[in-house]
Amino acid sequence: MHPTQSTIEDAANILETVQEAYVRLDSQLRFAFINRAAETLLGAPRADLLGKTPWDVQPETAGTPLELGFRRALADQTPVTFENYHEVWHRWYGLTATPDANGGLIVHFSDITERKRAEEQYKDIFDGAVEGIHRASPQGEYLAVNPALAKMLGYDSPKEVMSSLKDVVTQVWLDMDERSRFLELIEEHGVIRGYECRYVRKDGTVFWVSLNSRKVCGPDGNTLFYDTFVQDITERNRIENALRQSEEKFSKAFHSSPAAVLIVDLTEDRFIDVNEAFEQVTGYSREESIGRTSSELGMWNDPHDRAAAIGKLRAERRIRNLEYRFRSKSGSMGTGLISAELIELDGRLCAIAATIDITERKQIEQRLSTLATAIEQAGEQIVITDLDGVIQYCNPAFEKTTGYSKEEAIGANPRILKSGRHTLRNSTRTCGPPSKREQFGRDTYSIRRRTGLCTRRTQQFRPSEMRRATFQVLWR
Repeated sequence: MHPTQSTIEDAANILETVQEAYVRLDSQLRFAFINRAAETLLGAPRADLLGKTPWDVQPETAGTPLELGFRRALADQTPVTFENYHEVWHRWYGLTATPDANGGLIVHFSDITERKRAEEQYKDIFDGAVEGIHRASPQGEYLAVNPALAKMLGYDSPKEVMSSLKDVVTQVWLDMDERSRFLELIEEHGVIRGYECRYVRKDGTVFWVSLNSRKVCGPDGNTLFYDTFVQDITERNRIENALRQSEEKFSKAFHSSPAAVLIVDLTEDRFIDVNEAFEQVTGYSREESIGRTSSELGMWNDPHDRAAAIGKLRAERRIRNLEYRFRSKSGSMGTGLISAELIELDGRLCAIAATIDITERKQIEQRLSTLATAIEQAGEQIVITDLDGVIQYCNPAFEKTTGYSKEEAIGANPRILKSGRHTLRNSTRTCGPPSKREQFGRDTYSIRRRTGLCTRRTQQFRPSEMRRATFQVLWR
């Protein structure tokens, strides 16, 4: 047997056993060899195919990329790889036609229908994705972009992007340092997620994006391209910045408030945070308070008051200026006005409450109440005037002595008491407040009652500490 013939038979025997489909076409492009895998793939016995061209067997393939590819490989004597859709079988095939030493072609082909379907599905996902997607070379050239990215960049279509952007590095990336950092990370790790940087639109406006990208390498390990998902995060960043500023404002207001402010987890009644005023009012430090309950600290004088306040807060979601008694760390008692709102933190029902310490105010009010009672019950006639000498207040003793009712006296001038029996200097004192040199004084003179009867009285005057009145005048 001729060595060449032996070699061909050995090759045929080998190809007969492989799982991939091979055929040999002679110089006239007729089937000269068909292995078992090819016979199965073609769906016809080898005896019905040998000696015929593919278009003899399937006339509809004449003039298609199948015939054109075979003839090009034969004419150019170079391997040609192409894909062909078989209309009758509704199948896609991938073929590689390689010229052999005998003037024919060795054709390797495989059914790529499932791959093509997957590619179509991928294309549908690619084109329909709401996120921007692109494939770019390491040099910065876009190899593919989807409609969402085109719209994000301000272009009408992916085609316009591909034709307009020749240098993505300078036309899309705002900051070259951000681009360099991106390349360093993806080359080092192969995958990068959530990389935030700034892109430039067609009209020159700048926007923030988040990139999720992966590196794709060839058989030699060199980078072929980067596949990247692009998300416009400009609005998200704006909201986050606004939220951050709001949190900063709240934190400053919380910690600098003159009211004692606390945040409490209502599910466990444990303090989450307290401000400096809380520390000053209660005597408990922030470290002592956080994680503790009001019961553990013994802050409410009456537990029933606390239960009522919590019940009202849960029912109405807020309380305003509720007065209660509290106990400080030292054991001293105080009075507070508490206002609170329900809030939600990390899915937990909480409350933020502010307490104004009114202990001193309550003490002053009590002293004023005592003083008012004393004045009302005093035997001396007491009248309070303003700087212009207009009567602002008079006690019952004044009414009894002068005969003028409170309604008649208030708003009048002390001249209504003028008897005409004393000197001009004393008359001036009676009719108005003393001069600056006479801030404190005492004198004896006659006054006229409402009935017209005159009586001799001693006048004592001094500056008033009350808000509306400036001078007090007392008669005996």
